[in-house]
Amino acid sequence: MIGFVNAAHFIDHYSMLIFAAAVIVMGPALGMALFRTIALRHPGLRRLRRGSLLTGWLGDRWSRRHMMVIFFVGIGASMIAVGLVQTPLQLGAALLSIGLFASIYHPVGTAMIVSYATGSAARWASMASGAISAWRRRRWLPGGRAVPRLALGFCRSRHRHGADRIGLRGNRGP
Repeated sequence: MIGFVNAAHFIDHYSMLIFAAAVIVMGPALGMALFRTIALRHPGLRRLRRGSLLTGWLGDRWSRRHMMVIFFVGIGASMIAVGLVQTPLQLGAALLSIGLFASIYHPVGTAMIVSYATGSAARWASMASGAISAWRRRRWLPGGRAVPRLALGFCRSRHRHGADRIGLRGNRGP
């Protein structure tokens, strides 16, 4: 079971990243401008974010295994649909369905990995879930370190090179 969940994780990220980026190449084939093709990927990305609440709830209330079956069938059919599109509307619908089915993995698959873990794998799974819950700290800690260092570096460079360099106060001439 863990092997299928790991494969689902790869497929989830592959489908969302590759197809969102491939839209740029697909646009000229459909006779569309770049900004219009990029706009086609946004509904799928929104479905990924918003759909995860519903799919996580369904996985908890109904069946995680059945949700993963829906994930594999749905995302596979959606990826095939992207390869068969003929119009921009079809491409948008196929990317939307990829986002909808991709929203299943993270809330359902992560819960499955944690629930199937035993022994040392359980320790690793609990560490991973702790790391997931500490996402805020992982975001602000590097920023909290970088901002003072950048400010200190800026002050030092100004002090060393002087404030009257040509680029800082304007070109006054000879």
